[in-house]
Amino acid sequence: MTTQKLEEKLLNWEEYQLELKSNPKIASFLYGVENGITKEDFIVFNNPLETFAVLKDGKWYSKGDMGLFGISSNENTSWSELFEDLLKSSNPENTVTVIDCHI
Repeated sequence: MTTQKLEEKLLNWEEYQLELKSNPKIASFLYGVENGITKEDFIVFNNPLETFAVLKDGKWYSKGDMGLFGISSNENTSWSELFEDLLKSSNPENTVTVIDCHI
């Protein structure tokens, strides 16, 4: 692992700890780890989840336009930030469901 990647993971650890205190359900989802993970395991296993689209409060948000064979166009370059904001602004009591659909 490069020094830059390690520094990024350490920064993610700090962000995860803050999110864990305010919204434990979303923290696990956002950072792709089980709550209670050690710092050492976090560095190894941290692979944040991000989906292509989100349906929230009846409104559809997506990274771009999905075409055939998983080819997308018109991609939103700030999707990662929007995705995180959508999850963080959700009610912590809500259930998050991920559906992997292939057509």
